[in-house]
Amino acid sequence: MDEVLALPAVSCSNCGEEVNDGGYIPAAGADGDADPRPDGALCTRCGFSEVGFAGCAPEPGDVEAVDADVLLHVQREEEGYRVLGTKD
Repeated sequence: MDEVLALPAVSCSNCGEEVNDGGYIPAAGADGDADPRPDGALCTRCGFSEVGFAGCAPEPGDVEAVDADVLLHVQREEEGYRVLGTKD
């Protein structure tokens, strides 16, 4: 997977901090044709300790207030967010 989402910096929907390293962005649609929903983004810390089962990445259904089919695991880069993997 080598997709970069050209999104401006997004904030974690749980703690409000900017997702400036890695995290999760929910998306609607299937692999390769996913429509990102940055309003439901999660930073890595919240994804693993606050939202997901302790020590595990969250599931798409764990992200409230957005209609998500997949959860994109992302890494922040200069040009946007690189998609490292997906979880459906």
